[in-house]
Amino acid sequence: MNHQDLQNRLESVLAGGHDQRFDDVLSSLHCMSRPRVYAVLNACVSAMDPGELYVEVGTYQGGSLISALRDNDARAIGVDSFGEFKETNNQEITRRNLATFFSVSPRVVLYNMGFKEFFAQCSANLKIQVYYYDGAHDYETQLAGMEAAWKFLLPGSIVLVDDLTYPEVTRAVNQFISNHVGNLKIKFVMLPEQNTDEIWWNGVCVLQVI
Repeated sequence: MNHQDLQNRLESVLAGGHDQRFDDVLSSLHCMSRPRVYAVLNACVSAMDPGELYVEVGTYQGGSLISALRDNDARAIGVDSFGEFKETNNQEITRRNLATFFSVSPRVVLYNMGFKEFFAQCSANLKIQVYYYDGAHDYETQLAGMEAAWKFLLPGSIVLVDDLTYPEVTRAVNQFISNHVGNLKIKFVMLPEQNTDEIWWNGVCVLQVI
């Protein structure tokens, strides 16, 4: 990963240059985020070197996957059990969205399972450069969702967390950092003044593995 490129991209996001870039995704899909969270995610994935891997947990209708893979050649894994929000989503809807928007589906492997099952069956050879956890946000599950990926993260890799305004999420992120003192640093954080902010939604945090 080119971390100077990532820093430049994050600074561009902060400047507000990407606030309309994901309008088509946000207007066409039922998304649970806002444009600058998607822009931060895209900045992280676009700064990856060729052959590096993006993994996300909590794909829902595919808005985050589509936004992450926009205007780059990255490959990705999406993990979702599709157990929540059954009235608005299922695996078929997500696959259709991935195929419709920029045909990103050839670069995505979608797993219909929970993150614990996914990581339990992963080969030790799996190496993750950018990891986005957006599953259940209670403290225990949030922390477990981050810890489950730890042994698959490369030095210099990125862990991205949204919904940071939730106290349970902040507490889990703080515990995750404490669990890996000296091996994690905060690279970027944005906490909006109110929940469901129109551009930052519920906030976002980018951690870097040292």
